[in-house]
Amino acid sequence: MRDDMHTPWSDVVDLLVFADNQDPEGYGVQAAQRRSLFCNWLSGVSQNEFYLSNKQGLQATDSVELQRVDYNGERWAEFSGRRYRVVRTFPSSFDVITLILSEVVR
Repeated sequence: MRDDMHTPWSDVVDLLVFADNQDPEGYGVQAAQRRSLFCNWLSGVSQNEFYLSNKQGLQATDSVELQRVDYNGERWAEFSGRRYRVVRTFPSSFDVITLILSEVVR
């Protein structure tokens, strides 16, 4: 099998929602609610997306395609141990949505 062949919808991305909770001592703790979804991971972004994100002071690094019915407006994603912020979304087709991501250094 060739190295450049990739099975569609075989990648898994975790979408995150952070909820503010309190620990037993009353201190604020952010707990992440995580959902794992099958996706098409697209390494890199187009030149236009890179330019538009830089105009807003962000740096778009990657993108991912999800089934539109699976996306609930989450603003954070995690893939291969790296955390990303969702910069923008747009419909790719009738049932697919693309998320443009910016890597967050922790």
